[in-house]
Amino acid sequence: TGRSAKRVVALTGAAVRDIGNIWGFHSVTLYTAPLSDDDEKQLRQIVVLEVRCVDGKSGEHPLLQLEYDPDKGVTHERVDTFNVQMAEKVAEHQFSVPLYSHRIADLLQQWLDTPPDDHYQAMAEFPKAVVDICGLKEELEEHFEEAKEKIKEWREEEKKKERERQLAALTVAASVLMCNIQ
Repeated sequence: TGRSAKRVVALTGAAVRDIGNIWGFHSVTLYTAPLSDDDEKQLRQIVVLEVRCVDGKSGEHPLLQLEYDPDKGVTHERVDTFNVQMAEKVAEHQFSVPLYSHRIADLLQQWLDTPPDDHYQAMAEFPKAVVDICGLKEELEEHFEEAKEKIKEWREEEKKKERERQLAALTVAASVLMCNIQ
């Protein structure tokens, strides 16, 4: 699909357990990024949580990156630094007390157990659910409504392009058939 190269991995039950074993998180940052290197639309919604250990340190791979990919479902990656091409920071919040990881793990388990009906709208619904847990519901409500609308418009454009490709292929096939009949 021309998407930017990502090393993220589809969420599994084992990954949810590992995330639940993290002590907590110190901050949350929401980024947007294009779906592909040649696209300007910031449709990807990426949540990055900074890991906080009991001793107050971040530990190995201090960031947990979460995203919903329509082809893979919920994806996750533990990284040292956030590095997604053409990403733009939307919001950042430092927690006054750590956000305990079981809250995030519970949400991840829900998404793993109950896949969404619309995998494209989930690109906005999943990160919204994460930042809502992080206490940014009101602050980012408008952002996610706009993101859903942009995703809907993009999907309609993609469907139209696909119909046009199919029509072009049918036209070529019909022309070849007509030539063969004559």
